[in-house]
Amino acid sequence: MRSPFVVVVRSGPVFELDTFQFLAETLGQKFEGVVWTHGREPECRDVGSFHVRRDAVDLWTFPRLKKAWRLVALVGRGLGLRWLEGRRLVVITYDPLANGLVGVGLKYLAGARFICEVNGVYADPLNFADMMAHNPREAERKRRSMVRVGSWVLRRADHIKLLFSDQLSDFERIPPDIPRSVFVNLVDATRFRRTDGEQGRLLLFVGYPFFRKGVDVLLEAWGRVCVDFPEWTLALIGHRLEEGARQMELPTEQVEFLGTRSQGEVSEWLGRASALMLPSRSEAMGRVLIEAAFRGRARIGSRVGGISTYIKDGEDGLLFTSEDAEDLARVLREFLSDAGAPERMGRAARQRAEDEFSAARYLSNYEPLILGP
Repeated sequence: MRSPFVVVVRSGPVFELDTFQFLAETLGQKFEGVVWTHGREPECRDVGSFHVRRDAVDLWTFPRLKKAWRLVALVGRGLGLRWLEGRRLVVITYDPLANGLVGVGLKYLAGARFICEVNGVYADPLNFADMMAHNPREAERKRRSMVRVGSWVLRRADHIKLLFSDQLSDFERIPPDIPRSVFVNLVDATRFRRTDGEQGRLLLFVGYPFFRKGVDVLLEAWGRVCVDFPEWTLALIGHRLEEGARQMELPTEQVEFLGTRSQGEVSEWLGRASALMLPSRSEAMGRVLIEAAFRGRARIGSRVGGISTYIKDGEDGLLFTSEDAEDLARVLREFLSDAGAPERMGRAARQRAEDEFSAARYLSNYEPLILGP
């Protein structure tokens, strides 16, 4: 039997096609298919047996019309593949929201096998921490809407791909007989190559937005310990982080705000750091955790969502109680006082990344999902 044609539906509009090239190369080792996304300018690219396509839908004025047009266009394109070209389809959507609606449409109209990824903690109120600070009513409305739509889509999936085991705990009435798998998302390790040699006395944070990523907790904790470690610096990469810190009058001693940086620059800063910090209030996986592991760096993160799935406390990193600056200060003191911790934990993180988070492991995890029962 001819192998299925894989349709991967990804979010936009900020992504360049380079973002999806490694995904297409990896899946293309076993399958042929297409990656569909959207943005401000149309672009197409052939990557081996995969075609990567970005449609221009952001020229439209009304967001709802853009979403409706994209849904109709993608379902129509899938129907063409199924009925005009006679392809057996497997559709993989990045989330159970707008992308997931495309998956449901192709399942029922084109007989596609529908694999729905869940790449966020959509039902967690703290996922909307930054919006709650300014407009709590709108944040709750958006959360409820995402749960309602997401639950409806997930109940119609043939397989659900998760990042950690409890990710569906707040969704509504997901039948237990729908198969589900838990494994890491694909990370292009070639952009975060291992670095040997001495690590600097630097802790690095990478992320946005301010409250959901727990930047306030990190700065409060750092302010409690930095005076005892004057040779250490905390560097933060992310949009408007310094502005948020100044507005809240948080401690900024021995802190360097680096603003936004390219992926290549993030990799360079990881190479200088002894540990990556991820003090999030809500987090499904934290891609930067995997990137730091491939770079051979210890990770220090909050015990929420999927972080504890990707950090083994005391082995390849350290965990602390979310939103607890005192507990994070304790963990920081433990790490900074142990001269061997950066190398020991970084080595363990890199080994685990090569064993569990590689592209080969990702493909071997995905293959049975695509081929189906």
